[in-house]
Amino acid sequence: MNNFYPKDTSTINKRYNKGNLIYDEDSVGNLILYEYKDTINRTPIFNLTKFQDSRKNCFITYVKSYHNTVGITYTNDGGLSNNLIIQPKGTTTILDSISDVYSYEWFSDSTLMYTKTNKLKRSDKLFQRNLNAKKDSLVLFEKDLTFDISLSNSKSYIICTIESKDESEIYLIKKEDNNPFLQLLKERETGVTYTVKEFDNHIYMMTNKNAINNKVLLLTDNNSWTEIIPHEKDVLIIDYVITKNSFVIKTYQNSYLEIKHKGKGDSKWQTIDFKNKIFSANFQSTEKDKIKIYYSNPRTPLAQLEFDLSNVVLTKTKVTKIKRGINPRYFKTERLWAKSKDGRKIPITLTKSISPKKKHKGLILKAYGAYGNYPTGNDFSSEDAILLNDGFTSAYAHIRGSITMGKQWYLDGKLLDKENSFNDYITCTEYLIKKKFTSTEQLIGYGNSAGGLIMGTVINRRPELFNTVILDHPYLDVLTTMMNDSLPLTTDEYKEWGNPKDEEVYKCIKNYSPYQNIKKQKYPNLLFIASSNDYQTPVWQIAKYVAKLREYNTGNNSILFKTDIGSGHIGNTSGKEWIKKLSFQYAYIYGNIFKIKTNTQQEL
Repeated sequence: MNNFYPKDTSTINKRYNKGNLIYDEDSVGNLILYEYKDTINRTPIFNLTKFQDSRKNCFITYVKSYHNTVGITYTNDGGLSNNLIIQPKGTTTILDSISDVYSYEWFSDSTLMYTKTNKLKRSDKLFQRNLNAKKDSLVLFEKDLTFDISLSNSKSYIICTIESKDESEIYLIKKEDNNPFLQLLKERETGVTYTVKEFDNHIYMMTNKNAINNKVLLLTDNNSWTEIIPHEKDVLIIDYVITKNSFVIKTYQNSYLEIKHKGKGDSKWQTIDFKNKIFSANFQSTEKDKIKIYYSNPRTPLAQLEFDLSNVVLTKTKVTKIKRGINPRYFKTERLWAKSKDGRKIPITLTKSISPKKKHKGLILKAYGAYGNYPTGNDFSSEDAILLNDGFTSAYAHIRGSITMGKQWYLDGKLLDKENSFNDYITCTEYLIKKKFTSTEQLIGYGNSAGGLIMGTVINRRPELFNTVILDHPYLDVLTTMMNDSLPLTTDEYKEWGNPKDEEVYKCIKNYSPYQNIKKQKYPNLLFIASSNDYQTPVWQIAKYVAKLREYNTGNNSILFKTDIGSGHIGNTSGKEWIKKLSFQYAYIYGNIFKIKTNTQQEL
């Protein structure tokens, strides 16, 4: 493991632009965040090592710079609430500190706008803070329990978004004003979402209004909206960039990602050729008619590419190297399609080893399938590469509830249609076994958080399909959680799972909620992973599930319950702790797949 994750994963070609923030070690081993003035000269702005050493169980969540100051948000013990520290760049002096911060942006050197979470972890208040006097003024309070307030930043505005799972309302705060003033841009409308960007001093908006897969509008000088990128029925627009002369969009069509561009006077889109059909890419920044893109695929670690729109040339500017561990020529990725019981074709991204020396039927099938998550498995994963190196196959089931096949794919896997998510995953497992990619003796299921819900339901219904299933911080008692609106996040989740105070919703959730559906039957080998400070999938909920499961299990397979003390929903990511967690998971998988005896009914 330690050889696979070398200390130096720096880039080969260190061409940095002004304003780039890059972590690097100093002469005594402290991890320092540097801000580059040009490709060579840089200034230290934040000592991460000293910051964490002075705070017990501190997890950095974000670092943001502004003029001569830097803002650091962090959590204690992995909790949901962020603390914010404001420091002068390059020092450890604390200018100001604020607790329970959800999002923040500077309005000026002396004025900060921030949103604050309440005891239920909803972000329901927007404050204006005088950094000199350290005093707050309430600007906005959101009463609706299903909405949160968040802030983002553009060149001319602070963008204030009030949003639920399927609605949003947008305000602009112009930075040139003497005092912050909320200007309503778009009021909320049932089922309608808006996201706003600014390019070249113009406001653009992506919306699903009368466009289920989104369209892009421009705010004109006469304060009206004009459509510049129209909706297409089978093409989901998920991001866009506007340069001086061109439009660039990131889309999904029939499960495949594409980045397309065209001149502002052109009618036909051109697709950037990344030489691979299965990949992941995100816009990083724009400069004139050049776009920087983060890119990877299951065979290629993260790289930074630059696409010149003026001459349609794609160049690689930075690449990540791993010193030891993988040989990409032995990995092969393909898209498979499994037909569900209702006739829908479920895409599967499968990456396998074709090394003649390391080849067997061990396969790990992962899924998430909630919240309209974007496709996983299309990018490079160090975790997957470890298994691939040993001859395993890694597969991702793009079940309904995700957004892989467009917005309707998400809608078909939520609320009263959640059953589709579980049926899709079972369809994918049966397909992979039937096509002999694996066998029931060598199949591993894996789900994290809402993906753990998929695993919990599926092992109740079809336990015989698996050798081993890993439930990583799983959501296992949907019914009880959604009936208790005093718990953190419950009201936020009504639009994803439904409110069980409605009888039809209650019956739907009760039918699949894992805890309520444990049966007296033989279960596969099971590993449950929890954290003591997890508010989203609390440890007590997982513990009671494991206790009941052990009581009902009629087989002899192992049921392990591993709890990380002192971390939150994503577990401990500090130092090498996350590698230890991964090592434990893989040791458990290898022991079960290759018939190494393990202790049963053990609690760690």
